[in-house]
Amino acid sequence: LASKGDLSLLVGQNGVGDINQYNISARTDLWNKTALPINIPPKADGTLIQFNTLTIANGANVGSARDVNLITEMGEINVIGKGIGKDLYRQAVEDLANALGGDASLEIEGGNGGVQGGSADVVIEGIVEAGMDNAAVLLIANNGAPLPSSGIAGFDTTSLNIDSSSGITIASSDGLDYSVEQGSDLLAAIDERITEITRLRDSYVGTTAEDDFNFQLSTLDIIRSDLLDGGNVVNFINVGPITASSGDIIIRGHTVTGNTTGQLIAPADTQVVIRNATAYYLRTDDITIPEYGGGHIRFVKRDLNSVEISSFANIVSRSNSSLPPVITIENLIGTPSIEITGDLSNLNGEINVSTQGSIYIWASVDDLRDDVSISADTVTFFAGGDFVQSSIPVFDHIGGIPKGDWSTVTDITEGDKVNVTVTTSTTGMLADEINSRPDSTDGSRIA
Repeated sequence: LASKGDLSLLVGQNGVGDINQYNISARTDLWNKTALPINIPPKADGTLIQFNTLTIANGANVGSARDVNLITEMGEINVIGKGIGKDLYRQAVEDLANALGGDASLEIEGGNGGVQGGSADVVIEGIVEAGMDNAAVLLIANNGAPLPSSGIAGFDTTSLNIDSSSGITIASSDGLDYSVEQGSDLLAAIDERITEITRLRDSYVGTTAEDDFNFQLSTLDIIRSDLLDGGNVVNFINVGPITASSGDIIIRGHTVTGNTTGQLIAPADTQVVIRNATAYYLRTDDITIPEYGGGHIRFVKRDLNSVEISSFANIVSRSNSSLPPVITIENLIGTPSIEITGDLSNLNGEINVSTQGSIYIWASVDDLRDDVSISADTVTFFAGGDFVQSSIPVFDHIGGIPKGDWSTVTDITEGDKVNVTVTTSTTGMLADEINSRPDSTDGSRIA
């Protein structure tokens, strides 16, 4: 049983969270219309005994790309067992006592009061796996050449989607988006970037940000000069946003056991792998392995205890995994460059980017103010060519920067200003407050 999303097996609960409701009532009301008293309590037994057991049998496999929920519920239970007995004799005595100011009840009560029992158990004798598709893989090779290895132990490349329509072979995981851009003019792209940054810089003339812009422009001029010395028309593989994560196994009930054959697998070694064995350049968007990326096994909101763990044949989770989550972007042959135009985030693991060409970390020219951030426990970049990190740490005033647009007006008003002396010769609270300030001189203020 497999799911590309979450998978939930529920006993005593439906898919929207509604749980079973039991209302059981056993009542006995006796009225003896004789003078002979009732001596035996009336019987009224209300009983509910239920056993809700979710079993993953030996040999069964249950898995999902995301979370697996194994839940057993007893439900909301209301059980009543009550018996009441009256007769003429007891009624007469009760009425007399109450007439004399008492508060008596001579009813005979019986019944078991309502009994409920049973249990809600999860028994796992087979295999339960969350995060089955915790790897997002893009492998690129020249047509006729073998695909590069994913570098992931045990990864099945036959699960990838193969496309050879662009003159190269691209193998991708389900849901991984990309496009092939043929004949991209690098010189024209650099010129467009220079034009846009120049436009932004001109809004900050006379500010400290102007020097930052000029530095970036000088760097781009160097890159542009290098392009003039070589070829500037290349092909790109544009990789869309990627988010990859594992899943959790969530168990709820009274007990959980593996019966010595069960396995719980929730891997935490999520991987994003992009490996390119062609002359095509790479351009990536946002790539994220979430900080809370699965790999947890929870029983009633806690970790399994030692007794529960010992009942299973195998458990794989974040708590016993030695492999961190990894984002890998590699060019394997030649000197094609890598452009990182989106955020890379893998806070609990590694980011590795490698090429014999250049690495450019900069925002798309369509939105230069969208800075690119790299966040991980360990970050490794290797560039055989240039390594360029460029950001625009300022605001683009779409209406123009106020200092520049209104400088003529402010120059005139500042030139025509008249100093006014305000003398505080009065007494009272206001004068005391003004005169008490440290910068007060003789109680005067200059406006």
